Amino acid sequence: MKVIETEAGLDPVLIERAARLMPARSSQVRLERMLGTPLAYRLDAHFPTKLTERRSAHLLSLVRATVEKHGEGEASSCGMTWASGGERSEMFVSAHSEGEGTGVRVTVDRRRALIAHAVTYGIPAFWTLSIGASAVTSEPSSWVLGAAVAGGAVGILAFARSRWAARIRRTREKVDTLMDAISESLAEGGGGT
Repeated sequence: MKVIETEAGLDPVLIERAARLMPARSSQVRLERMLGTPLAYRLDAHFPTKLTERRSAHLLSLVRATVEKHGEGEASSCGMTWASGGERSEMFVSAHSEGEGTGVRVTVDRRRALIAHAVTYGIPAFWTLSIGASAVTSEPSSWVLGAAVAGGAVGILAFARSRWAARIRRTREKVDTLMDAISESLAEGGGGT
């Protein structure tokens, strides 16, 4: 495949990097479409470098240094696993031997983070709407106040969505950085033989 890409004048590294940007699953639930991002996603990559115990240990230290999160991991001649612990956004990284090469999988699950985010911003929006509704029902002439309060609630929800999108963007950048670091390490034969 890489020979064909090279003959066509395409950079195989850029093709591989672009292929990792494609989501692993294409069907999104309604909530994911509304948020504009999947709640959980997975990236898989295969590298021609054979995995050894030393390379597994090197990959584990590389993952810890790149992700900069607390987590538990182990490395052996069979492969390497690392999982974030106690985080809202859970991340799992694994590398294992696949024939004469190495398979790497990075999985991110943001469902717990979404619940915390919804509670953090949902409660203020709910109370803002409740205050606006009580103001409108107590004095029928206070539609302006009710509209202003409803606008405040919509503003809170818009701010919450923008914060969610920013956090997702940072998480994706971190995963891309991690996959690039793993790719470079395995391409160079990182960690020795």
